[in-house]
Amino acid sequence: MREYIQPAGRPEQGVAGTGKFIAKIANMEETTVKGQPASALVVDDDEATAKLISTVLEREAFEIDVAPNGAEAISRMGEKNYNLIVLDLMMPKVNGIAVLRYLDEHKPSTLCRVLLTTASPHNISSEFLDRICKILPKPFELALLIEFAHECTKTEQVA
Repeated sequence: MREYIQPAGRPEQGVAGTGKFIAKIANMEETTVKGQPASALVVDDDEATAKLISTVLEREAFEIDVAPNGAEAISRMGEKNYNLIVLDLMMPKVNGIAVLRYLDEHKPSTLCRVLLTTASPHNISSEFLDRICKILPKPFELALLIEFAHECTKTEQVA
């Protein structure tokens, strides 16, 4: 059984509050693609949220890179291919929609591995809804983050 430390608030939520809560997640598989650890890019301007997502995914055997904004995410995606991209929608300067447009133009096969996180799921552009993997509304349950991350990496190749 793995233990995840998550901020307080309602215990099932992973990003609200300031205390600590231990959430026990049992029987989760480690993630590999073609026998190698899956790689993930976590893109979020909120440092605490990025750290929480990174920690949880590292414990699921993902190799993690973090980008604090969309511009850095685009730069990293130009240098490396990722099995999973956890992308915040609302960020200053280069937001999640701009990152999705970059992927659509330069790496369209990667869109199906995007896990979009947002506090405003109703504000998502319809142009990407049927092409991204999942939408994870904030605040989110850690178990749901893990479930969605595994689902989004069940593609046959890194783009």
